[in-house]
Amino acid sequence: MQTFIVTGSDGYLGRRVLTQLKGLGHDAMGVDIQNSDMNCDLSKNFEFPGSRFDRKPYLIHLASQFPGTSRGQNLLGVTKAISRNLLEESNNFSGAVVVSSTAVLRRNLGSDGPVVEPWEAYGQAKLEMEEDFLGSNISLQIIRPGTILGPERRGGIVELLKRAARGKLVILPSGGQVTQPFVHVNDVIRAICQGAVQADSRNGQSVTTLVASNPLTISQAIETWTGSAPKVVPLPLAAFKLTGSDSFPILGISKWHAGALLYDFPGFEKSGNQSKISMLDTIGSVIGFGGTLQQFD
Repeated sequence: MQTFIVTGSDGYLGRRVLTQLKGLGHDAMGVDIQNSDMNCDLSKNFEFPGSRFDRKPYLIHLASQFPGTSRGQNLLGVTKAISRNLLEESNNFSGAVVVSSTAVLRRNLGSDGPVVEPWEAYGQAKLEMEEDFLGSNISLQIIRPGTILGPERRGGIVELLKRAARGKLVILPSGGQVTQPFVHVNDVIRAICQGAVQADSRNGQSVTTLVASNPLTISQAIETWTGSAPKVVPLPLAAFKLTGSDSFPILGISKWHAGALLYDFPGFEKSGNQSKISMLDTIGSVIGFGGTLQQFD
């Protein structure tokens, strides 16, 4: 049995990671603002619960200001404060898995894969979080998942995919003919838990990108599942990048959502893909198909 502290444990991903670790027989404690084993605002303070553990726990850091809910400067400030407060207690952790995002990347049209260069506040906040942890001495694995899809997932992109699957008119860059870095929640849970449980066999620091296998564009996936191509308003890329703002709502989409839909990573499997679930089934899991993937295996 190993011991873990999971931040952001009341979130969509955090709840599932905590459940999985406990199901494997580990001692896992959740930390979040509410509905957790330890309720606290990590952006304001974090007091390590030393009496709770008889050995140094491993940190699984998922807590984050959700994109689209806060203006850029506040989002950056909150993320920075959380990193600072956790790292002040770094000597109390045996190591860490830190969940970042492919939002730190963009596609470099002159290369086979994406490069590190965020263009909006959420991606910049995640990149600064990475840099803070990489600048510490803690044993570390950073995971950059793509846009997470899965059963019970909600949000602007999920609603857009559902609308497209129902044959409703949607706005997509390049008519939907771009390869998005989606990833299934089960793949992310698997990567986090394996990274944490197997931490004793790994030293140093690493960064891994995680996206669905067998890349397809949104239009290809929708047409494969439903039998017909989505009805798309092909908004030009330049115009789409200006859509939305750092906070909701403008046209029902935030600047982060717009940015996520601009990613076009046909070569992303060369960037460190660890996933097992295909892009087709990943998209299918939120539009009513791929139902057999609802349980983590």
